[in-house]
Amino acid sequence: MARPQVIERSARAVAPRLTPGERAEQQYPSGGPPMPAGSVRGYVAAQAASVMARHLRAREVADFSVEREVNLYLRPGHVAVPDVFLYLRRPASKPAGAGSYVVPRDGAPELVLEILSRSTWRNDVPYADDEETVETKKDFYQACGVAEYWIYDPEACRPAPAARLEGFRLRPNGAYAALAPEPARQWFSAVLDAAWGLAAPAFLGADRYLPLRLRDPRTGGWYPTIEEHDRLFGEQSRQLDEQGQQIDNLKAVLARYREQFGPLE
Repeated sequence: MARPQVIERSARAVAPRLTPGERAEQQYPSGGPPMPAGSVRGYVAAQAASVMARHLRAREVADFSVEREVNLYLRPGHVAVPDVFLYLRRPASKPAGAGSYVVPRDGAPELVLEILSRSTWRNDVPYADDEETVETKKDFYQACGVAEYWIYDPEACRPAPAARLEGFRLRPNGAYAALAPEPARQWFSAVLDAAWGLAAPAFLGADRYLPLRLRDPRTGGWYPTIEEHDRLFGEQSRQLDEQGQQIDNLKAVLARYREQFGPLE
């Protein structure tokens, strides 16, 4: 009769002790594999995240977070993985060791950008031959209160006459309203206080596509792409970008410290 008790104690003794990161990963899994390297979707996402961050730093926005390929837990038990999303303030928590934002208390991000690909576009937008009523990402983000939802179709995956770029802004009644293009084929983002624009898909060759361009309201010109930025400013600019990101991270740590322990004396 004592033998099973000995075995049970032994099993408990050798059970691995999980680190905080491992526990976070169990509760908030990091999700599937990242976008394939070199894919049009991954390339456009990287460009969009880069230009948004540069724009916000140029405007001296004190505290923001631009993320891509990160799980977003806006509802208990429901995870979304936006291609790019933006908070103009830091969300509630990002568990150590888990590629996840857990933000039910702080609400949804201000902006979500989904980039369509041939294999995933039906998950992002409704389509005419849908035989079932399902909650699309647009419906989900609307219900969660995302202020702006943007869809970019760099490869023209959807049948004509679907637009390459669509924007939706949340109205006071809680429903999305489609944003009409302005002159010169630009779409104004109230969240960014800047206009998105499109350029020729062949800009980087037959197999690459120029991402969304963002107009700098200070100069009236377009923010450069990552490649243009590097050609213009070289390694020094890359180091400055990295330093800017480090400063943003330090500001976030200081804000969390003040929130937990009060003002510094």
